[in-house]
Parts: sequence; C-alpha cells; structure tokens
Amino acid sequence: MADGDSLDRFAASPAWSMIAADVAAHCAAVHAARVNRCITTKYQGTITLAGVRGVAVADVIRRLRASSQLDDEVSALFLPAPARVLV
Repeated sequence: MADGDSLDRFAASPAWSMIAADVAAHCAAVHAARVNRCITTKYQGTITLAGVRGVAVADVIRRLRASSQLDDEVSALFLPAPARVLV
C-alpha cells in the first residue's frame, strides 16, 4: 500500500471483508518483503547505467572507476537503435 490511509481504506472495503476469513484460515501472518536496494533504470526520461548494462556490471564499473565504460559510444552498443518514425 502507498501509505497507512490506503491500507485503512482497503481494510474497510467490501472486497477485503469478503475474503478476510479465507485469508485468515490460510495465513498466520503476512510480512512485507525486505527491500535491500532500489535500482533506478530510467531517470528523468534517460536510461541509467544500471538500465543499460545491468546492475552487477554497473556496480563493477563504478567500483573500478571505469569511466571509459560511460562514454556514449560504449553505451550505444548496449542500447536498441532508436525507432524510426514513418510519415
């Protein structure tokens, strides 16, 4: 849920009321999955290094300070060709 108010609205909804007993019969507890890391693959309309090369490779590039891997010519090797607009 986006926030506590969203959860409250859902808990009060007819949809939850209809299935709450069935869920309780099968679940002792429900826990949110732990988020260890958030990855940004696109930022302000532009694909990020992690989006182009993948998270593991992006981490290695940063750790090794392999700035040559950030050149547009290198990134272009991993990006699809721009779509052509037919008029």
